[in-house]
Amino acid sequence: MPPRKAKPKTQAVVQDYLEDDIPPGSQASSDDGIEAALAQKIQAGMEKKRKEKETRFLVTFKKELNETASNIRAAREFDDYRAQIDKAFEEFTFDYAKIEDEIRAIWVKIVKAHAEFIVETKQQIETELQDEKEREGEQLLGIAYHKKADEAIEGIIYELLQTEIK
Repeated sequence: MPPRKAKPKTQAVVQDYLEDDIPPGSQASSDDGIEAALAQKIQAGMEKKRKEKETRFLVTFKKELNETASNIRAAREFDDYRAQIDKAFEEFTFDYAKIEDEIRAIWVKIVKAHAEFIVETKQQIETELQDEKEREGEQLLGIAYHKKADEAIEGIIYELLQTEIK
């Protein structure tokens, strides 16, 4: 017997592929039937691949959408925290400026009081110096009167002693 010619590999694969879906009793030898079955099988495979691709796309899209929503939520939270920090800093700055103004007002009062104190102290020193000069003058005058009185008493005592001796 002459050796049989081997079927081409692709034809064998297509034949096996088609035999799975060909119902019993149909004409397997019909080229039109094979082509129709092949076309139907290819179309079903393409449809299945398209659905798988759509499913992967939808899963990926949903995952990215969730990540985006999460990022948006995180961004909103970040904006809320930043707004809270900005508000707290603004309040701090306002309170700090208010306290600085109060401190400045106290320093102005201190400087004015110090200037008044210096003026009053100078006046008091000048008054005390003037009083000291007057006191010294009066003390010298008192000493002079005392000296004159001592001299007068000495004179009287001398005269009395002179009169008693005579």
